[in-house]
Amino acid sequence: MKNERGFTLTEVLVAITVLAIVLLSIASGFSFSARQNVRIREKNFATQKAIQMMEEMRGLISNTDNSTIGILDNYSDGTGYNYVLTTNMNVTNPADPTSGNAGLVFKR
Repeated sequence: MKNERGFTLTEVLVAITVLAIVLLSIASGFSFSARQNVRIREKNFATQKAIQMMEEMRGLISNTDNSTIGILDNYSDGTGYNYVLTTNMNVTNPADPTSGNAGLVFKR
């Protein structure tokens, strides 16, 4: 019997297939983690902006009597969306630093 050394073609193909499956699983995990990170960051931003805007609105009516609470009606967009994230009526550009949207991309 001859001393045979090395691997057969079948063994090499099986090893490459197993390695490919493992690497694809790891890549898929990294991709999922990156998507979740972006989603969580966006959700955190939206939560902080909502809190900030509620505080801005609270400040608008804090030193007034109950008859002027109607001032908040001017901020209603009805059923539309407003990409300006501030109660400052002078801000019309969503990219304005006051709006806090710098670097964000809006999809309409």
